Amino acid sequence: VQVERPADPGAAAASARRRAEQALLGGPATDEAFRAAAAAETADARAVDTAVGGNAFKIPLVAGTVTATLRGLAAHRTEAA
Repeated sequence: VQVERPADPGAAAASARRRAEQALLGGPATDEAFRAAAAAETADARAVDTAVGGNAFKIPLVAGTVTATLRGLAAHRTEAA
């Protein structure tokens, strides 16, 4: 996996993105690698309970979205090659 980074990433997202990049760099473009990147991205995420139900569902939602997006990008890159 190769990582292409925008010229000026936001500082808040940069450290999490670097953890995700480290989980991917040099490895195969597989679902297992994508899930590891998603886990790195959400490692500091904490669910918040509220009177209307909270947001605990968002952490696995992000992980699934990241995995599916990376899978799609890898497939597109393979098709373009």
